[in-house]
Order: sequence, then C-alpha cells, then structure tokens
Amino acid sequence: MARLTYRIHPSWVPIVPIVAWFTTLWVLLGAWLHQGRPQYASMQESIAYISDIGATYLKPLFIVGCVITGLGFFATLLVDGLLRRSGILERTGRRKVRWLSYASIASAFIGALGLILLSGFDTLRYPHEHDAFLTVFMVGVILSAIFTIAEYAALLRSPQVHNTLWLTLSFYGKILVFVLELVLAIAFGVCLRTGIYNPGAVIEWVVAFVFEFYLVTFWADLHPANAGREHTNTHTHGSHKSRTSTEQMLY
Repeated sequence: MARLTYRIHPSWVPIVPIVAWFTTLWVLLGAWLHQGRPQYASMQESIAYISDIGATYLKPLFIVGCVITGLGFFATLLVDGLLRRSGILERTGRRKVRWLSYASIASAFIGALGLILLSGFDTLRYPHEHDAFLTVFMVGVILSAIFTIAEYAALLRSPQVHNTLWLTLSFYGKILVFVLELVLAIAFGVCLRTGIYNPGAVIEWVVAFVFEFYLVTFWADLHPANAGREHTNTHTHGSHKSRTSTEQMLY
C-alpha cells in the first residue's frame, strides 16, 4: 500500500476531470454529428446545445462525465489547498491567503454540485431546474476562479515564496482563461435572453472546451509537488535508515 501511495503523484488529480470532460464533450458532439445533426425535442435551434444531446439516450454518459468532472475539479482544489498548508507547495503564513483558498474550495464544491445536478435534471424534462443548476455551476466556477487568482496574486507578492516559475505560469494562464470565459459567458447569456439560439449553442461548446484549459492550469500548480513528495519520502526513508543504523551500532 505504501508503494502504491508513493507512486500516485498529485499532478495526476486534475488529469482525471480533464480526460473525463474532454471525452464526454467529444462523444456527445460526435454522436450528434454522426446521426446527421437531428433536431431533438428540447431544441429551439438547428445547432444542439450540450444539454440537448445530454437529455437523449446519452444521458447516462452525460451524468457520469459531469460527476467525474465535478468531483475531480473539487478534489483538485482541495489537494492544492492541502499541499500548500502542509508546505509541499509554495505557501505563506498570511491568514488572508488561507481564507482565499478556503473560499475557492467552497466555491468549487458549489460549482461541482451544480454541474452534477444539471446533468440529472435534463433540459427536456426539467428545463427550469436545469437552467437554475447551470447558473449555480457557472457562478461557482467563476467565484472559485476569482478567489484562486486572488490567492495566487498574494502568493506571488509574498517574500516567503521563492520558486515562482510554475506559480507565475499558472497565475497568468488562469487570468487569460478566466477573462476569455467571462466574456464568452456574458455573450452566451445575451444570446439566450435575445433568442439568438444558434450562436448561443456555438458559444456554449466553446466555453465548455475552454474550461479544459482552466483545469490544465491546475496541473501546472500541482506538478512541483511531485518532486516535493519524492524528496519528502526520500528524506523520511533516509532518516529511518539512519536511525536503524545508529540503533544497530548501539547494540
């Protein structure tokens, strides 16, 4: 068991939701295109929304993909926070930074819950509930991103933080993705309110795929922890051997 735990690197955690979300989106889109772009009962347009396809016979796949992605996203934020608290990743002792981390994790949980519930309450049978949970998902992710970016900005300004390469890359990557997603989300909302459904569908697919890149930035966050855990494990193992040798000499 110890060897298995030793080989599971923290940077693998965000890979799970990345693969799950990517696979779910492409299977849904590919199935719709393969069928000849059918007009589903829930559609008011000629281009299918993700939720339109997710309300068909592919609903089980949609639910599984959303559950894995939602829980994986929350787990990624949680692991990042725990590794910073333990000192494996760069951290600062400022209380403000800790509370920003807690707020980001809590918002990620809310967003994950919204994603899971919107997949179960499909747009065909539960249109109002689906839209409500979609809003919960989007607000949760946006708030989590705001708190995370603020946390990383505070970390980069802290004199206690020295190895900032991965942190800097992740920080600016998150800002870029956040601004792009925010602009697209506003455009998506405008399309829905004004009844411009086809452009809205295209924007929704773009937003969903761009979300992949936001998850990738967390891989950059957790990547330095791989070396940190190996160093910690080696140091601990070496200390154990040293104590054993000392005890043998004494006896």
